[in-house]
Amino acid sequence: MKYKSVWEINDNNDNNNQSDSKSENHPISQPFNTWIRHSQDTNIGKLENDFRGVRGLIGGKNNNLLFITYYQQNIEVIDLKTMKSLNGIKNKIMPREEHKFGLKYHCFVPLTMNNEK
Repeated sequence: MKYKSVWEINDNNDNNNQSDSKSENHPISQPFNTWIRHSQDTNIGKLENDFRGVRGLIGGKNNNLLFITYYQQNIEVIDLKTMKSLNGIKNKIMPREEHKFGLKYHCFVPLTMNNEK
């Protein structure tokens, strides 16, 4: 799925119900925000997993990895091109310190340097 934000600020803020000038002058060659069905079954997790507080983040050098984290320290990394889980993550557990202030869920954000992933 290719994503394009629907929350971008429109440059022409008039109320004449005119369409966005960006879309008229620069047609989008690829569809955005469209689900693409895959021919294979891809399940994330197991029935016995506790998915309270699940978080997802698309990242990687080419934005081709889906990182899914869930309670308590679990992580799954899916290659979006093959839709297969990556191996090599030790026990599929994120290292983290015990919570000290009653916090049970985590936050997962991409690391950026100089506004680049």
